[in-house]
Amino acid sequence: MKLSILGYFDIGLSVGIDDHPFDNETKIKSFEKGTGLPVTFPAFSLPVGIRLSLGRGLRVGLSNSDIVSTWQKQAQAQPKATGVDVQLLFQESRITNCYMDFYSLGIVFLRLDFDGVSSEHPDAIIDFFQCFEYAAYEHTSSKLKIIAQKFINCFEQNDNLQKISHRLNLSYSRDFDLIPGFVCVCMCENGEDRDKRDKTIQAAQEYERQYTFQRLDLDDGILHLGWAACVIEPRTDEWERIFYLLQITQVFFGICEAFEGLFTRRMSESVRRNLGDYSVIIDERILNALRTLAAAVVELTIFSSTSNNISDIYLFEAFDKLAKVSVKQDRIRASCDIFLTIQNELSRLEEARREKRLGNFVFVLTSLTFVSVLADIINTVDYVHQLIPNPFVRFVILCLPPLLVIFSIWKFAFAKRI
Repeated sequence: MKLSILGYFDIGLSVGIDDHPFDNETKIKSFEKGTGLPVTFPAFSLPVGIRLSLGRGLRVGLSNSDIVSTWQKQAQAQPKATGVDVQLLFQESRITNCYMDFYSLGIVFLRLDFDGVSSEHPDAIIDFFQCFEYAAYEHTSSKLKIIAQKFINCFEQNDNLQKISHRLNLSYSRDFDLIPGFVCVCMCENGEDRDKRDKTIQAAQEYERQYTFQRLDLDDGILHLGWAACVIEPRTDEWERIFYLLQITQVFFGICEAFEGLFTRRMSESVRRNLGDYSVIIDERILNALRTLAAAVVELTIFSSTSNNISDIYLFEAFDKLAKVSVKQDRIRASCDIFLTIQNELSRLEEARREKRLGNFVFVLTSLTFVSVLADIINTVDYVHQLIPNPFVRFVILCLPPLLVIFSIWKFAFAKRI
C-alpha cells in the first residue's frame, strides 16, 4: 500500500496572482542557493484537460533533506509510535517523495509519500499517519517556516498587491499554528485482497468520524473522499491524476480560506472608517484594489473552470460539499459589494468637502470685494471725513456689515449642506 500525507499553509502575503513572479531564473537560483534544496519551475506538468489560471507554482524538493529525516525521527518519538504494529510500519515503509509547492498567492502545498506500507493492520496505519502529523505540528513546521521566509525574501515585490494582501507576519506566528491540518490518503495496490481493502476503508472512516465517505467512481479509480482521510482504489496506472485533483482542492480551499479572513478584516476596518473611526487609514484606491483582488481570487479558484472532464468535476463538486469553497467565494464576493458601497460613500464625502472648501474660498473673495466696494462708497460720500471723523467708527462701519452678511449666509444657507 502507498500512503500520502497532504497539507497546506499560508505564508501571510501574496507576491503575485499567477506564475509570473517565478519567471526569473536569477531569483530561482538565489532561492535554491539560500535553501540548499532543489527548486523546480514549473512545479509539475499538468495532466491532460486540466487548466490552472493561478499557475503551477514553484516546487522545493525535500526528499533528501535533513527536514525529512528529522521529521521521521520526531514521528518515531511520538507516544503512538510505541505500538508493535506501528513500529513495524516504521521499519518496513520508506519515504519515496516529499516536496513543497509555493503558489504566488501565498499558499504552500505540502506532500509526503510512503511506499511499502503494510495493510495487515489498518488501525496501525492511522496511528502511523498521526505520528507524522503531530511531529509536523510540533517540530517540522519551524523548519518549513524558515524556507517560507526565504521564499518571501527572494520573491517579494514590495508592490501594492503585497501590501493589501498582507494577512499575517510569518515570523511572529506560532509554529504549531502554521499548518491547519493534514489529510491521510491511503492508496490500495492493484490486485490487493478485497477484505484488506474494506478493512482499510473502515479504519479510515472511523478516523474520519464526522463525515461518511463519499464513494466517487472516477475515470482512474474509486475515491472514498472524506475531510481528514481518503482511500483510493486505482483502476488504471494513471492514478496520479487523482492526487493532482486532490492537490487542486487543497490549494483552492487554502486560498479561499486565507483571503476570506483577509477580506473580513478589511471589511471591518472599512466599515469602522466609514462610521467615523479615523484611526483606520483607508482610501478609495485601497478599496478599489481590494475589490479587484477579491474578484481575481474568486475567478482563479472556480472549480468548473479548471477542467471539463466530468470525472474531475464530479470530484470537485463532492469536495465542495465538504469544504464549502463556493460559500467562501460568495462571502468574498459580498465583501466586494461592501467595498463598493463604502468607496462610493467616501467619494461622496470627499466631493462634499471639496465643495465646502470651494464655497469658503468664494466667501473670502466676496468679503474682500464687499469691503472694497463699501470703502469706495464711504470715501466718495465722505471724502473729507466730516460725517465720520472718528477712525475707529469708520473701521467698524467698514468691516462689520460685510462680516454680518457673510456669517448670515453661511449660517442659514451652507452650514446644513454637510
